[in-house]
Amino acid sequence: MNPARLRKTWDALSAADPWRAILGRPGETGPTDAGELFASGMWEIKEAMERAGELGLPARRRAALDFGCGAGRLTQALAEYFDVVTGVDVSPAMLELARRHNRHGGRCRYVLVETADLRQFPNASFDFIYSNITLQHVPPRLTRSYLAEFLRLLAPDGLLMFHLPSHRRRPAVARWLPGNLYPRLARLAWAAAHPGRPVVPMYGVRPKTVKAWIEGSGGRVLAAEPRDSAGPEWVSFRYSVAKTPR
Repeated sequence: MNPARLRKTWDALSAADPWRAILGRPGETGPTDAGELFASGMWEIKEAMERAGELGLPARRRAALDFGCGAGRLTQALAEYFDVVTGVDVSPAMLELARRHNRHGGRCRYVLVETADLRQFPNASFDFIYSNITLQHVPPRLTRSYLAEFLRLLAPDGLLMFHLPSHRRRPAVARWLPGNLYPRLARLAWAAAHPGRPVVPMYGVRPKTVKAWIEGSGGRVLAAEPRDSAGPEWVSFRYSVAKTPR
């Protein structure tokens, strides 16, 4: 899937039910309005900043980047901690929602990303880069490109924090199925149960590969902590990353 197809999918989801599209899971109701959505973002960023404090980074709180910002759920929360916050997303419809719900004026801006890079931003321009439940929808080849871009954009004493699934847990009944047949059947079953709703793809990358990508782009993994953000059927982690000192 390329950025253009991702944009089409998320624009359609935004039109259908934006709040559940952002945070809902199959079988769960998810947030029903903007108030619930943005409250969840405040709690999430509060915990993330507490963890950042334990890691001793970032050294400054001038600028933050929210990658895959959607309607600004986390961007708005980050503006409570940083002087300037930028949210980027592939969906113009989601960004329109984000601008509509912006409470911080010029301190918070939203930018459309239509390529597999972040060329519009200069090197070392962000003290903190955060991404949650976004890279799980991006094919691994693009995830690798974005991780390299995150490290290019990260200040020398900054912190990158992102969530990424590793692999799907296979239920006992499906263990006899070969290769990737079970994930394909699971996607077909979901599509059949939700006719007319765009199917959002899910991807995983093993921690060993993530670590190699990070180190190859000039970073070092400070922590890889288990998270259930992708749902109970996935093994996933939140990675905390710093630049390797030169």
